[in-house]
Amino acid sequence: MSAPASADGWRCETLTTWGRVRHARTSALAAPASDAALAAALTASATPVIAYGVGRCYGDAALNGGARTLLSRRRNRILAVESDPPALGAEAGVSFDELSAALHPAG
Repeated sequence: MSAPASADGWRCETLTTWGRVRHARTSALAAPASDAALAAALTASATPVIAYGVGRCYGDAALNGGARTLLSRRRNRILAVESDPPALGAEAGVSFDELSAALHPAG
């Protein structure tokens, strides 16, 4: 459930854990696509912010009840896949499915 967004884009939303056992009411913002807009959103307030990707965090670390949560799912680009040495660079919103699809051709 989410409420209408404020002028700066933050809105009250309830987030859940992977098993939907725990819930947290938080002020949430869908991550802006540009790095400059993201930096501006994160520095506009002294309130702590935590990133929330696809809700698959073991231990529920991404639940930030009563504070601010950056919904990073739309920042889901895989930036680089290297084979020697093996390495991958990705944004915070990449899912396991997207990682698997990117790495599958590499074996």
